Amino acid sequence: MSVVDLQRQRPKYRVTTTNPTVDDGVLRGFQPLSLWENSVDDSVFICVDPTAAAAVWIPVGALPTKEDLAWTPSATSGNDQDSGVRLSQKPAGLGSGASGNKAILVDVNGVVAEVGDGVKTKDCFWSSSDAAPYTAKYLADLDEDDKLIWNGVVAGYDLETRFKVRLFYLSLWFLTAGVATWGSMTWASFVWGV
Repeated sequence: MSVVDLQRQRPKYRVTTTNPTVDDGVLRGFQPLSLWENSVDDSVFICVDPTAAAAVWIPVGALPTKEDLAWTPSATSGNDQDSGVRLSQKPAGLGSGASGNKAILVDVNGVVAEVGDGVKTKDCFWSSSDAAPYTAKYLADLDEDDKLIWNGVVAGYDLETRFKVRLFYLSLWFLTAGVATWGSMTWASFVWGV
């Protein structure tokens, strides 16, 4: 599989001067959890259904100015490396079930990294371990201050201190915010950490 094919399977992050439409779906390379930022008004949308000619984008508001918006990572070399990036808040669940499914997007200089869900075989994973070898956490178990562990060999590049890492996730803060219903899911005007 080529790098181009692999990139098509990952969520995208697009910055433009317009809002997404129903035509901005899978045929244009968008996947679930893709993000769209309108640079004119700083509004952000998340793709929840990329069906061709019927894509569904949910507005999530403007990007907050908080620590998750522009982490400067530690330089890494190889796999199983602490990036110096931490979750500033406990992510909230999406979907059904007691805790729901947690979604977190890791953007490195505009490229979305594949995040391991309880596995260490993706570009990166989350851990609460104090030292290597790090134990991969399931996304459903993430908590404030968990560490982003980078796998440079898997990702095809190591992190450098000149890079910027942005994290996008629904935080528990939204539970106290104004809630709106969309389809069978409950959404809120929530905080996206980046």
